[in-house]
Amino acid sequence: MMYPRLALLHDFLSQNGVILLSIDDAEMTYLRIFMDDVFGRENFIAQLIWKKGRKNDAKLFSIGHEYIVVYAKSISRLRQKNVIWREEKPGAKEIHNEYILTRKTAMELFTQAQHSQPLAECHALRRCRSAFHLYYL
Repeated sequence: MMYPRLALLHDFLSQNGVILLSIDDAEMTYLRIFMDDVFGRENFIAQLIWKKGRKNDAKLFSIGHEYIVVYAKSISRLRQKNVIWREEKPGAKEIHNEYILTRKTAMELFTQAQHSQPLAECHALRRCRSAFHLYYL
């Protein structure tokens, strides 16, 4: 019953179209087989996991999620058109620049502290170590 509907959806989809299907764990394997057959394995884009907003009463494993399967009608067409779905989040570049500046400052403090005083007595080194641990641990 699912196969004829998927074939019809494939026909209706434009050449640069993408389809997203939500399904639970019980039917996931069958959906992937059907989609590979109708859309072609090469047009598979991703299998996402979506956490549902309900109480999970599972005894052994979490089953409070569904899958979202993503296929393109023609992934080669999407590549030709240079389709990109990712975009930079607002403020991400500023945060990254601040991180780089802080890391550079911390490393400079660390280097100065190593050359100026013994490690155990150096307040700047302790400050630097704290900054370093915040970014690397």
